Amino acid sequence: MVEANLEQRVAALEEQVRVLTGKIAEVREDAAAARVLAKGADRDVAEFRTVQRSHTDLLNAMREDLTDFRGEVRAGFAAQTQGMERIVQLLTERGSEATE
Repeated sequence: MVEANLEQRVAALEEQVRVLTGKIAEVREDAAAARVLAKGADRDVAEFRTVQRSHTDLLNAMREDLTDFRGEVRAGFAAQTQGMERIVQLLTERGSEATE
């Protein structure tokens, strides 16, 4: 009876080993697939960071250009204002000369 019980237990253990061996193979395949996906995700993140840096550089360059342009526009308006003030001054002087 002990031998029969032993044979059943050994057979059950052998079955469990066979099942676990199959599961180990599946786990190894899953781990390999996970590594491939992780490498792909890492590459995608690196590419995204490169694109993000490029966009940041572009935005910084545009901001610098707009700052320069704003200064030029203000200088141009200041020059026009001075020119118009000079015209008004000349017209006022001529108008006062004509009335005298």
